[in-house]
Amino acid sequence: MMRIFWILLLVLLLLGQLITFVSSKTPVPVIQPLAVEASEGLYELVSETREVWKDAVYYTLNPVEISTGKPESLLDREQFMLELRDLEQTLGNSGGEYLITKELSRWFNASSGQGASKGNHSGISSYLAGLKGWMETCSSSAPHISLERSFLNPEISSDYPCLSFEMSGSAFDLGSFLIDYEDRFPEWQLKELDLMKSAEDDSWWLRGSFVFEGEQL
Repeated sequence: MMRIFWILLLVLLLLGQLITFVSSKTPVPVIQPLAVEASEGLYELVSETREVWKDAVYYTLNPVEISTGKPESLLDREQFMLELRDLEQTLGNSGGEYLITKELSRWFNASSGQGASKGNHSGISSYLAGLKGWMETCSSSAPHISLERSFLNPEISSDYPCLSFEMSGSAFDLGSFLIDYEDRFPEWQLKELDLMKSAEDDSWWLRGSFVFEGEQL
């Protein structure tokens, strides 16, 4: 009797495995994608929207890579601003007032700062490289030079704000500083220069501005 029971149980188990095997081989129906016919007007609208978006991102939002002049992402511009702020903070720790990053951000957000829509990216690249180079030159300048103020001002003769500064030190060191910067960045030309001798010691007070004469917007 027990033998018959075990034989029946074995048969039932084999039937269960057979049913499972057959069901696993049943083909699953493939759902075909719906065929949607887009009208010509819809294609046109999508194309125009894409071009507008490309222009906005490419020209208005994107910065320019300093080394190559190629337009890059918004992240690159933010990275450049962070580097500039770090340089300003380093200089600010030794005294002085530096407003370049603040006024550069304001210029980028203004209509004049969005003039890159005309397509001149190499000019913007040179301009930004010059600003960064100015801060780097200031941070590595002779110990006898003290940069009191550095900021941007609107400039009538250029599409870009001019770079204004006030510094003090010996006449030789001040002159060497300006010559070195002009040699490194020839597109920046010294426009104004006001030199005064201190009544208290042998130092000089220098006030002036550089104008960017590279490719305009």
